[in-house]
Amino acid sequence: MKTGRNDGYAAAINAATATLASNAALLVLNPDIRLLPGSIDRLLRRTIEPDVGVVVPQMRDPDGTIAMSLRREPSLLRMWAQALLGPVQAARIGLGEMIADPGAYQKSRDVDWATGAALLVSPQARARIGTWDESFFLYSEEVDYQRRVRASGLRVVYEPSACVTHIGGDYMQSPMLAALMTRNQIRYFRRHHGRAETVLFRGAIAAFGLLRAWRSDTHRAILRAALMPVGLWRKC
Repeated sequence: MKTGRNDGYAAAINAATATLASNAALLVLNPDIRLLPGSIDRLLRRTIEPDVGVVVPQMRDPDGTIAMSLRREPSLLRMWAQALLGPVQAARIGLGEMIADPGAYQKSRDVDWATGAALLVSPQARARIGTWDESFFLYSEEVDYQRRVRASGLRVVYEPSACVTHIGGDYMQSPMLAALMTRNQIRYFRRHHGRAETVLFRGAIAAFGLLRAWRSDTHRAILRAALMPVGLWRKC
């Protein structure tokens, strides 16, 4: 369907959802996702379970390697670990948001959240959670939605028998996208934490950008976004 405008990822999902019957599951896919045969059926089978709210598939890179698509809830410890050690190293020792343990991707399991490029929302989750939050134009909308799913008593389930290929792009190649992601990370975190914690969280992101500012315009954009007053976000 065409909306005639670009109001963001969450708004597009909501517009599509409005055309569905209330008892239908909702399949969310990025345009650069390629489904392997049988994947949708395997995802749908899990939504029959009454306590399942979201099902996510195993995601692979174009070369066939398993992508690290599973995540832990954002926290101060995890953000500071990523700032000081780097996201990959923090993940390897179990301190980052990203789940890097290869064994975690071999069996079905509950997760805090997974990247929003491919996921299936159950009818029961649609009924309990309602619409996606359109204040997140891009990035963090899936973190917010899956948190609300868990808070409602439903589960976010990883199902590795369903598999997709994500051709993907790297937001770290775009200063604009990296800045947008940074602002939404902060916006999401401050909804669920106090002012002092949010200041420390922003400080971790700023430290990440500062320590790597020499590398690229993208890291400098992350630093600027983390330091920018919230009141100026809509002007950039």
